Amino acid sequence: MLLAEELLVLAIDPKGGLVSIDGATATTRDGLVRALLAELAARGAIAPDRAGLRVIDPLPLNHRLLTAALRALGDASWTPHAAAARLRRRLWAVRTELMDGLERNSITHRLGGGLFGAFRKARFALQSTQTRASSIAKLRRGTTDPQLDDLDAVALALLCDSSGLAAHFVSLEQRQQLRIWVNTCSASQNQSTFARQNQST
Repeated sequence: MLLAEELLVLAIDPKGGLVSIDGATATTRDGLVRALLAELAARGAIAPDRAGLRVIDPLPLNHRLLTAALRALGDASWTPHAAAARLRRRLWAVRTELMDGLERNSITHRLGGGLFGAFRKARFALQSTQTRASSIAKLRRGTTDPQLDDLDAVALALLCDSSGLAAHFVSLEQRQQLRIWVNTCSASQNQSTFARQNQST
């Protein structure tokens, strides 16, 4: 599953509707395109350069939305904010497409809308509790035992933490430990980059 799909699965209450306002935040178009960017980074398709983010492997990926995101970014270098804005404009139906895919795969099902259902926003409930349990386990693994060789789980944990969605599944202490780990990795990477630059001069 895509990280964006897992965000949707985690945000949907098993009985129908969103878990909370955090679920709505995580599953906006902005939240979902940022999940696509995180997935591209975890797969090694994009990486930071001196100016921002750049596509380093333009080959098509195994999901149409990921390939569309790569094509939208093209050969330019983008700040994370500009990259997300670009994908929001190009992938305007991202949420609908992801939800349709979850429904086709029997992970969710569409709820009836009552008398005026045709005029209401579609609501979904989870049909696959196994899929939800798997996504929760991945979120917890990425939060409590982050590893560089498990970037997919770490990315899911960070996406959920930034939207507030992680608070429904892991403790504040565990989320704080994840942030410390990320800051430590970032500081170590910066030191390595600085050392390489000094050696080249």
